Amino acid sequence: MGLRKNHDKAYARYTLSNRNRLLMHDFMKGLNSREHNAHLYALHHEGIQWQLEVNGQFALKLLPHIGFRHKEKIAGVKIAMANDRIPWSIAGPLYLVYRAIIKSERDALESLAANRWRARGEKKEKRKEIFIRKFESSFPLFAKGLTVQEVAQILHCSIRTAYRRMEGFRNKEDWTESWRQ
Repeated sequence: MGLRKNHDKAYARYTLSNRNRLLMHDFMKGLNSREHNAHLYALHHEGIQWQLEVNGQFALKLLPHIGFRHKEKIAGVKIAMANDRIPWSIAGPLYLVYRAIIKSERDALESLAANRWRARGEKKEKRKEIFIRKFESSFPLFAKGLTVQEVAQILHCSIRTAYRRMEGFRNKEDWTESWRQ
């Protein structure tokens, strides 16, 4: 939802896109049957994306009946409703500033998500290394000939964990290679 420029005037616009052509076609037929002049276009990006568009008076009739939850979409509807058929020189700058704010917020969220994803990977690697160190810390004890119960008592772990570590000690080369990959 927003504005589009046509003949130096701003017109209300509602667009919706999806990869499923049948879904978009059915939605377009539903809107057209309710006298909202909707058009369907194929956008060629990585895959074909179908875009449904309702413009002008038809968008003005449709927008109040759609329940938007996101604040940027609600603000877009207000801007579209207030600035329909106003000269683009007046409405355009306001709309473009609004779009720039949304894009900057989106970019900030993308960078935050990328940082969190990177930190998640680093945490996983740390946990893996800690686990390997803990696991390998029992190897010298088993090499001395201590029993599973004695190793569990020394390392303050359960007997079950000590058994697992003993199995890792017996298959040391296989275990170490599989965990380091």
